[in-house]
Amino acid sequence: MGLNGKDVVYFINGVRAEATDIATFWPKQAKRVEYMENPTDSRYEGCAAVVNFVMTEYEVGGVTRFEAMQRIPNNGSYSAATKVEHHKMSYGIMFDGGYSRDHCTSYQGEGNYNGIYYKGLQYDNVRREYEGHSWSRSDDINAGLNARYVSDKITVTHTLGFRWNRNPGSGSFDTESWSPELFKSLSAQSQSSGHSASPQLSGRYRFELNPKWTVVALWNYGYSHNDSRSMSQNGELEPIYNATEEDVHTAGLLFVPTFKPSEKYVAQIFLSSDMSWFSTRYAGSADRTVDQSRGETSATLRFAWIPSDNFWVDLKPGITATYWKVSDLDRYSKVEPKGELGLFWRISRKLRLSASMYYFSKTPSANQSGDVMLRQSELMWLQGNPTLHNETSWSPSVRLVWLPAGWLNTTLICRYSRSNNELVNQYAIAGAEQGGVINMYTNGAPEDDFSVIGNVNMNFLGSNLRVRLQPQYTYTRTHGLYADKLGWFKYRASVGYDLQHCGFTVGYQSSQKALQNCGMVREWMPGEWYVSFTYGTGDFYLSAAVYDIFNRKRKSWTELNGGVYSSMHHDFSTGRCLRVSLSYTFGYGKKVEKSIDIDSPQELESGALDF
Repeated sequence: MGLNGKDVVYFINGVRAEATDIATFWPKQAKRVEYMENPTDSRYEGCAAVVNFVMTEYEVGGVTRFEAMQRIPNNGSYSAATKVEHHKMSYGIMFDGGYSRDHCTSYQGEGNYNGIYYKGLQYDNVRREYEGHSWSRSDDINAGLNARYVSDKITVTHTLGFRWNRNPGSGSFDTESWSPELFKSLSAQSQSSGHSASPQLSGRYRFELNPKWTVVALWNYGYSHNDSRSMSQNGELEPIYNATEEDVHTAGLLFVPTFKPSEKYVAQIFLSSDMSWFSTRYAGSADRTVDQSRGETSATLRFAWIPSDNFWVDLKPGITATYWKVSDLDRYSKVEPKGELGLFWRISRKLRLSASMYYFSKTPSANQSGDVMLRQSELMWLQGNPTLHNETSWSPSVRLVWLPAGWLNTTLICRYSRSNNELVNQYAIAGAEQGGVINMYTNGAPEDDFSVIGNVNMNFLGSNLRVRLQPQYTYTRTHGLYADKLGWFKYRASVGYDLQHCGFTVGYQSSQKALQNCGMVREWMPGEWYVSFTYGTGDFYLSAAVYDIFNRKRKSWTELNGGVYSSMHHDFSTGRCLRVSLSYTFGYGKKVEKSIDIDSPQELESGALDF
């Protein structure tokens, strides 16, 4: 985030950087780094806060980068990318993959089912106590190929991507006891597996019509085929099976004309439309096909008034139309306003004040609105809700930046938000025929969140010694049936020292609490110490860090009070771990720029209910 409170947009030689540009970029290769607020050059597309890396210009050449990250235990990721430049054209290929293996998590807890039916009989309370362990495994592969043309007036980028991931087999095994003993079960087990494959295409175009007019247009298309399987069993009872097979198509358009008549005024129109089509086939406890079509179209007008470098106003009114249809049910559509107001005032050279207010709506995801009910376990069902409404939020915030000295800078942020129709899980008694409890997606009661965040950054010994402090106080209050409130204080702190090519850091993050699901869920997560070492020469980079130094197991708990169903769950996951990262970059040819700009494929949304 920039000093004016706006999100920073990154550019390389005046061309907007894609996500993988930043991920593979090594700053020491830059000739100069420019931070600009409301730059007048049309290349920066009217952005309020910009960082531009000025790199060595080049004609013909290439660059290749290899990266590896290994976390012991549990996971790793590896990537290779190369780019070839020929005058105004660049061509890039990127490949990365990773894996995760967690066989170290154990847990214990209890669950209470109140007033439920089972085998036609009603019980005031059924209590389950359990203790067990779980294992989770995943693999993923991503690949991208792009071509980019850059001139003074035109930038054109086309990208082809492919994303593949799988769950080769995950599960859990518990020992359990029931009171009363509805069925003779001393153990429970679950298993799951699945695959996903997704090719994607996208294009981005920027045209400078004249010094006052610039147009940016984007399009994207993606297809995904997903399948998943699961099994749950209590004791010697019949196993409960679920399976899905799904096809997903997504497409989107964005059109942004920018008009900048002078240094004091910027006007933009953001026109976007996104569509998704889902066809999900269920087997097992549910045997049906759910088809969904979902769309969102929005129009936003941005007007920025910049009378001087010390003061500006940014106004973004707009409307959003959301619409979806689930199987043969009635079509849902709604048009809602949205907007954002930003103010910035540089009171003095050392003091800056910014304020903002925004209002927006959030559409339910496809895997929440499917018209289907699945049996997850002997006493638990999961049901989608095609009648969900959009969640709306409005939030004012104030940000104060104080720079009293070259070695000290501080930031204070005060933020409030109000959420309505929050998308939550709610529990209800299932009918006598089904038995147990139904976990259903629904819209909850309003929620208020207030937070105060401080940042203190201190640099000593010629900026070689760094001290960072971030205290934060958060207060959450929920309303309605599960009204509750929770306030908590947390902080982060670190001390780092740089010595030529090496860097050392020691840090601590305190424990955290959270109140979620409209007051039904409380969570606690422990604090941790970490230490890291870095070494870099420009082409070679090494990072090694140890997290949660003093705990072999990381303990956390989640408490649920859902009325019909309540639970207390304690997790004991991997604590102390070692993370090592390596990267090596080399260039060839004439005047090589050491950055790689291939847009990584994105994960597409799924319409299948979670098992």
